[in-house]
Amino acid sequence: IQSNSLTAIALDDNNVKWIGSIDKGLIRYDEISFLNYDMTNSSIPSNRINCIAIDNQNRVWVGTDAGIGIFDGSSWIVYTENNSGLTNDYINKIRFQENGTTWIGTAGNLVKFDGINWSVFNEPAGKDWINDFYIESENKLYIGTKLNGVFLFENETFSWVPWWNYIYCTMTVSSIEKDNSNIVWFCFFFFFIERSGISRWDGSTFTNIHLVSFQYKVNHIF
Repeated sequence: IQSNSLTAIALDDNNVKWIGSIDKGLIRYDEISFLNYDMTNSSIPSNRINCIAIDNQNRVWVGTDAGIGIFDGSSWIVYTENNSGLTNDYINKIRFQENGTTWIGTAGNLVKFDGINWSVFNEPAGKDWINDFYIESENKLYIGTKLNGVFLFENETFSWVPWWNYIYCTMTVSSIEKDNSNIVWFCFFFFFIERSGISRWDGSTFTNIHLVSFQYKVNHIF
């Protein structure tokens, strides 16, 4: 494999593994060999990959610190602030609705892309650094931020889930996912004096699972 500094893995419809790295761009693994796509041999916008998602056309979307790259196996489409509705090129998360609509979490806002039109949503107080989000429904998203905990985005309106009311682990959310029992799981980094860990949200209460050390971080949950 071309790098040991890895950030994301996604599986496409052909059972090919797509792996993101910090320094070597995108890596393709088909159980036989590792093939590397970086800025020297492709149109990928950056060698730093923050997230990977596979759409309903089996295209690979990579979120980087310099925009979005979409790879169909032979050619690239690149979206940045210069040629799209993006207003921030630091892309942390990409997810798709069942109808194909793309939601994008950036270091500056939440973005919706329907294949033609771009819609940008800014949290009014400017607490917009999105690390991850989960699509509950077409009109409701759970959003995890870098420094300001959990937000709901419902009917195109942001509302904060106050830490002191709900007491989830910390204010730095790293990952969000829902299980088959409709429990939403949140992962956290440590934040000042609060310990990192995992919180499970059952619709009314957060139940926290703390790690042994204050210094541990939970990066991802699936």
